[in-house]
Amino acid sequence: MQDIEICNNIISQTWGAGAWLISYEKGGQNTQGILFHHNLFYGAGQSYNIPYTSGIVNGGCKGTQVYNNVFDGSRNDAFRNQGEGQGTTIKDNIITATVEHAGINQVGTGYGIADLVGVGLSISSNCFYNNQNGNLYKCFSSGDDLQDPKSHATSSGWTWTGTWTCAFVAPMELGTIAPTTTRNTTDTDTHEFNDIFDILKVSISDSGYVNQSSIFQPNKIWESKGTTSAWMDVIGYKGQIKIDNKTYIPKPANETALVLTGTQSTQDRVIKSGVHKETQCRG
Repeated sequence: MQDIEICNNIISQTWGAGAWLISYEKGGQNTQGILFHHNLFYGAGQSYNIPYTSGIVNGGCKGTQVYNNVFDGSRNDAFRNQGEGQGTTIKDNIITATVEHAGINQVGTGYGIADLVGVGLSISSNCFYNNQNGNLYKCFSSGDDLQDPKSHATSSGWTWTGTWTCAFVAPMELGTIAPTTTRNTTDTDTHEFNDIFDILKVSISDSGYVNQSSIFQPNKIWESKGTTSAWMDVIGYKGQIKIDNKTYIPKPANETALVLTGTQSTQDRVIKSGVHKETQCRG
């Protein structure tokens, strides 16, 4: 894709990169024309095991423009160029409080801007302040503003008033957002009920007739060596499932698991009056 504009967003405390630009096939030979402006990247790249964290990570796109953004508290780097990247312009941004990767010791970490492949990024008129290991890694800039951006006006268009504000971006009370994590946590949420069908307010029928797209509508899907697998949940079914008048799951004589041959790989979890029945199809 080409000519993509990402603007006027608040991107806060992402686990991976705030934005990840990926080039595929011959994408590295083309100029995609991606434009980032008037975004706030706040604490992006919190992951301890993803190596390519940062505010923005470029993995091969050329001609990207990054201007009038704030990168505050990025992990690894504010902008990290890992492939191609010729013609990239970075100007009039605030890049402050960048720190090293949360868990991986690697080259170029803890800098405002890191050009790992040395393609010659065009960098100018940015405000750099308090970045852990320095402002630039394997790249050069001109017209730098090296004062605290929270204490004076910058060319970015952003102002610090206890939180970052900009005329183009809706305000957000960033100070009230506490860092979150799912590591070492336990789900203690509990629900008590007598009959699941009372809660769902549905009744079960003798047979179910569904079309092809409905029965294989997955909540998980993946591909491996050309084989597609899908998982779906079926609730409120006690009879049979037919597609184009062909029975895929016959009405069972008992509640034992059935192993059938189907066109795709699915696993259906069926709840019937409190009895959990597994039906598995392999394609």
